[in-house]
Amino acid sequence: MIHSKLGLRLKVVALIDPAIDRATAVLQKKCNSFVRPAYENTRVFKTFDDFVAQVSAKDRPRAFVVGSPPMFRGTTLPGRDIEMQILQHFPGVPLFVEKPVATGPENEVEEGYKIAQAISDSKTICSVG
Repeated sequence: MIHSKLGLRLKVVALIDPAIDRATAVLQKKCNSFVRPAYENTRVFKTFDDFVAQVSAKDRPRAFVVGSPPMFRGTTLPGRDIEMQILQHFPGVPLFVEKPVATGPENEVEEGYKIAQAISDSKTICSVG
């Protein structure tokens, strides 16, 4: 668990989830637990674009955890290209991508390779958990 590794150094800047109520409920549970210091200043955003538009230089993330379901990531297709958006708006910021990386149809396998190549070309640190 990331909390046990980073302890008080962990500061979660944002949760990005189109289900604002669900994200807010999860955030509240975190704030009512021993990990409160990591989440007490966390903001919830409906979209990544909202986050990009509102994040301050002071709150610029030093890492991203991509935990959205694989059907919403791992491609270059609009709405399913979060890795590409992160590379564009936050170049060099490390990524941790939850597994599975992709579960799409066979004709989208090439999309996963495009994402992997973009991450590699950018020299961004990326880990898959």
